[in-house]
Amino acid sequence: MTNNHNVNVKALLRKYFWVIIFIIILLLQDFFLKPFVKDLYLNDDIKNFKEFSWKYTVFIFTILAGIIIFISRKNITFSAVPSILLGLMIFGSGFYFGFHSLVDNALLLINSKKKNTEINKTYEVIHDKKRKYFG
Repeated sequence: MTNNHNVNVKALLRKYFWVIIFIIILLLQDFFLKPFVKDLYLNDDIKNFKEFSWKYTVFIFTILAGIIIFISRKNITFSAVPSILLGLMIFGSGFYFGFHSLVDNALLLINSKKKNTEINKTYEVIHDKKRKYFG
């Protein structure tokens, strides 16, 4: 009876392996990376980085798609090219929307761990009592 139970657990883990990995990645994103990055960076810095970071996610997807095509290049026929392109578009959009935030936060975490020279900026606060202006 115990041996049969072990076989069922192994079959279950094999069947749902990618789902389990995806859930672990999402939990890592929400409970480790996102709070860590929010503690290290100002909200404006995160916002500015995310405006231009789509390039990194697209680059990672392009590398993954190239690897997949390279591995399966012997099985590709000319008639299968449209369906392969459609599949890559669907996979790419899912990858982008599913992993864009994860890639951003991972890159910000790597950036925070990298040892750089510190740049100290000095700001001067100007106060005008008549116009109640701080600049």
